[in-house]
Amino acid sequence: MRSAHPSRTSMTTEDADVLAYKVIMHIVAEEHLLLRFLSLTGLTSDDLPTAIRNRSTLAGAMDFLMQHEPDLMTFCENAGVQPESIRRARSLLPDPPDSY
Repeated sequence: MRSAHPSRTSMTTEDADVLAYKVIMHIVAEEHLLLRFLSLTGLTSDDLPTAIRNRSTLAGAMDFLMQHEPDLMTFCENAGVQPESIRRARSLLPDPPDSY
């Protein structure tokens, strides 16, 4: 019998967007992460408010976080999510541009 509630493994694009915004807020809150993210993307701190309205930038932030396991695990612990949730959310977002 199927439950009326979605399974823990199901995720909507809205769920993915919310999690992606949490990731970008985590990056912004941690100066060392923000500086590295800006350096790798070529974005400036002035570009960021506009750039994060783009779902592909959010996807890039998730990719950035997943590239360094200690940062990923710190975020997951603080946010109360499993690393697999980040991977699932990322799969629902478009690929980031080759350059910003």
